Amino acid sequence: MKKISLLIIVILLISNCGYTPIYHNENNPKIKINIINIQGDKKINNLLISNIKKVSRSDFEKEFDIKINTSFNKIIIAKDTKGVASDYQLKVISTFEILKDNEKKIISFQEQINIKHNSNLFEQKKYENSIKITFTKSIIDKLIKELLIS
Repeated sequence: MKKISLLIIVILLISNCGYTPIYHNENNPKIKINIINIQGDKKINNLLISNIKKVSRSDFEKEFDIKINTSFNKIIIAKDTKGVASDYQLKVISTFEILKDNEKKIISFQEQINIKHNSNLFEQKKYENSIKITFTKSIIDKLIKELLIS
């Protein structure tokens, strides 16, 4: 009986912890982002577009037109004694040209991380893709903050 009552108390405490998603409709800024042009890395661009669609609202107070240019670089930063790459640097650079009320503003964001080489190519690619997802979410968060203050 003690275990059941303890379980109920734990469930009640956890369910009222105050967690709300960052882009919950009540907290979501009322902005609309129209993508005019997009160039660069296709994977990064697709992730950016899907994240922008998540935050764009139809009941907007501010509307922005943007052009996006992205690049993704995988640079060898260290090699082992056999000359095989052992460490890489993954770098994403996203440049946004924001057009609002006949004004043009250019913002650039850069994300990078150093990773070790994995001999399993499938796992290496999977890890790189998860890093790209994380990078694009971070870039979108920074973009939204920048748009809200402009």
